[in-house]
Amino acid sequence: MSIPGAIAGHEQAYERPWVVISANRAHKRGLDLVIAVPLTKQVQTGGIFREARIDVAADDIETTDARFEKANCLALSEHIRSISVERCGGTVGKVNKRIVNSIRLAVSFLLELPP
Repeated sequence: MSIPGAIAGHEQAYERPWVVISANRAHKRGLDLVIAVPLTKQVQTGGIFREARIDVAADDIETTDARFEKANCLALSEHIRSISVERCGGTVGKVNKRIVNSIRLAVSFLLELPP
């Protein structure tokens, strides 16, 4: 998913890919929000949230949009957001289930929820 539109605050000044981690069953019941985390190609090894950042290998990504090249990246779990489906620019690819589960575990770690 990509998010087009106006930039606010410290947001990135370009479209970026996000991984939707909310359950499909919620969307099928008419939930007009998705829960997602952004991907970045920038190397970010330090900081307080380093354990919540998930490495995503290029081989774990299936891209369907030429605007987003297939590359190694990080899922920034500390940037979790609920996003209106109206702001979503559509599906630009997929990551495998193992990556989605790793991101969900990282979010649980951040929120101090049981795994």
